[in-house]
Amino acid sequence: MNQKLEAVDKRNPSLVRAATLAEVNEYRLRIHFDGWDDIYDDWFEADSLDLYPVGWCEKTGHPLETPLSKCFVSPCKFRRKVYIRVIRNNTQTAVTNMTVKRSLENKIH
Repeated sequence: MNQKLEAVDKRNPSLVRAATLAEVNEYRLRIHFDGWDDIYDDWFEADSLDLYPVGWCEKTGHPLETPLSKCFVSPCKFRRKVYIRVIRNNTQTAVTNMTVKRSLENKIH
């Protein structure tokens, strides 16, 4: 858990948000959108096409929505490179569920 990723916001499917894997329940994943209250967490199937590895938005040119956090947001500008660097340096980003890992890796290739 605590795996960082990028996920489609089901409430507004045109948006991809910075997110964290909060819970695994068999093949269902509870995704927490970074900076948002837990009431906005959403459940996804492990093989969902709406989950992407960190860096997917940057690689594909799709905008990554700003996390609601003072740590990564200046008055009006999201610092994506700082956010991604912090995520990549986080020692808790290893995926323990191989099904989830394969699903996410296949989407970037």
